[in-house]
Amino acid sequence: MESSQFNLQNPTFNSQTQLGNNNTMNVTNSNSFVRETAIEIKQILAEISQSSPPHSTPEEIGRAAIQRIQNNPTLYQKVISALKAGSTEAFAQLINHPAASFAIAALADWIKYDRSNP
Repeated sequence: MESSQFNLQNPTFNSQTQLGNNNTMNVTNSNSFVRETAIEIKQILAEISQSSPPHSTPEEIGRAAIQRIQNNPTLYQKVISALKAGSTEAFAQLINHPAASFAIAALADWIKYDRSNP
């Protein structure tokens, strides 16, 4: 009898997420996808923080990050998918930046009211 090819001790599930503009992204293991997206957002927030005036507020940095995310359709769809895959609070904690909660809350509201992202 052949041994099974399937690892049932530590399974990984594959899923496919339909994104806007007829683009499709395959996501293997949503936890790592969410983590990778959080790291990408954290890098953007760090870049904006470094290039902003010293007394910039988290809201100002968050707004700049939102603009950068919305101007990059691929990144925007990744963030939307990551937010849909988990909670906004957990996503903001993964990013661990003072402006994260503002930016994530604004993007979560965008999802709530944007009918083009089912």
